[in-house]
Amino acid sequence: MNKLVIASLVLLGAGVRPGLAAPVRLPPEVVAKLQSGQRIAKLWVSPEFKAAQGFRTGPVDSDVTSRFADITKDFPAAFARLARPESPNVLALTLVELTVKERPQNNYLAATVGIEGRVTGPDGNLILAFATREENSNGVGVPGNCRRAVATIVAALAGELGMPLGKAVPARPEPAVVAAPLVFTPRPEGDGSPHQEPTAHGNHY
Repeated sequence: MNKLVIASLVLLGAGVRPGLAAPVRLPPEVVAKLQSGQRIAKLWVSPEFKAAQGFRTGPVDSDVTSRFADITKDFPAAFARLARPESPNVLALTLVELTVKERPQNNYLAATVGIEGRVTGPDGNLILAFATREENSNGVGVPGNCRRAVATIVAALAGELGMPLGKAVPARPEPAVVAAPLVFTPRPEGDGSPHQEPTAHGNHY
C-alpha cells in the first residue's frame, strides 16, 4: 500500500484530520538558505530587507484542501499588525498546512496551521522568506484555534525581524443561525383554539 495512504490512515486512527498540502513554493535556492529562527521555524532575510521599511500585506492563497481553509480570510487582518501600508515591499502568504487533532474522550481539540511567506521588493526580487507552523488548542473550536495559531506566528515574526507589533484586530463574527418562525393556524375542527404548526422559511441543512 502507498506509504502516504498508510500515514493518512494512522493519523485518522489517532484522531488527526490532515489538510492536504502542496510542495513548498519557494525557489530551491531560497529553500537552501532558510535557517532555523529563534521564534520562527525557518527564515531567510536578504541584506536588502530593512525592518524600518517593512512590508505591506499582499496576495493570500491556499494549497490546502480543507473545509476550514477559509481561515485565509483572516490573514490580512492578522498580519496587518506587523505591516506598513506605505511600504514598497509586498508580503505574499500561502496556507500550506491545516491539521486538526481531536480526542473526544477528553474533549481535546487542536489545530496546526502552516504558513509560507514571501516578501518581494519594488523590483520584484525576493528579499525575505519564511516557513513555519504553529499548533493551538486554546481557542473556541477549529476556527478559534487557527486564529490563535496565526496570531502566534505573527508575533513570532515580529520578534524575529525586530518590528513593532500593532494592536490586534477583532476576529470576524461567525454568522448567527436564525430559527424558523412558527406560524399559528386554527385547528381543523374549527373550534378557534390556536395550534402550533411549524412552517419552514429558508433553507435547512
